[in-house]
Parts: sequence; C-alpha cells; structure tokens
Amino acid sequence: MTAKGGGRSNYQRDAEPYSQYTNPITRSASELNGNANGDDCDGLVLNTLIQNVKPGVRKVNVGDRLSVRLGLKNSISVYNLEDEICGDLILAESEEVVKCLKKGKVFIALVKNKRGNTCEVVVKPQK
Repeated sequence: MTAKGGGRSNYQRDAEPYSQYTNPITRSASELNGNANGDDCDGLVLNTLIQNVKPGVRKVNVGDRLSVRLGLKNSISVYNLEDEICGDLILAESEEVVKCLKKGKVFIALVKNKRGNTCEVVVKPQK
C-alpha cells in the first residue's frame, strides 16, 4: 500500500485581509509641506478600531461623535453620547494624542462603520 499525495493545494490567502484595520495617519497640508512640528495637534487624523470593547458600544451608531478622553495610565478611552465608556483606542500615535489631550486639546471619534461590537472610527481634533 502506498501513500498518495503531492497534489497542489487550492488554498488562497487574501493579499492583505486586515489592511483596512491599520492605523494610517493623515497629516494636514502644512505638515506635508514641511511645516510640521511636534506640537501640532490639529493635524492628527487617525483611523482605527475601538479595542477592549465595553457595553456602551452597543448604543453607538454610524455617524455618532464619540468623546475621546484620557483613561487610566494614559490610555485613550472613548465614550458614547450617554457618557458610557465604549472601549479604548490603541494607536501607533498614542503618545502624540496623549500629549495633545494633556494640553487640553479636545478630540472626537467619528463612527464610520459598525458591525456588531466592532466599530471603526476616525479620531480627530474637535473643531
């Protein structure tokens, strides 16, 4: 009895299935032109998902403007319109956002997409 095999697998992987959930950062036009400085909070615009989801996320809808605040140990938390915690934001640029929040800059998280408890948000300074 001999083992048969050696056939090719039909398995195929998406090129970048999670690329839509990275944390791209968009800078203002002045920063792109070389006028950026480390204190420019107005130029921070970040796309991310709400992490460490809490029950408050159930009341969130696409288009809602969530409050962004400093949490324990410099975590960045988001709150729904009823002031209930929804979860945390984990960003590559967390240090910059924390500095801006400590300076008194107000940020919002605009809900762009929601599936179940998964919320995609755009974090930006409140105008």
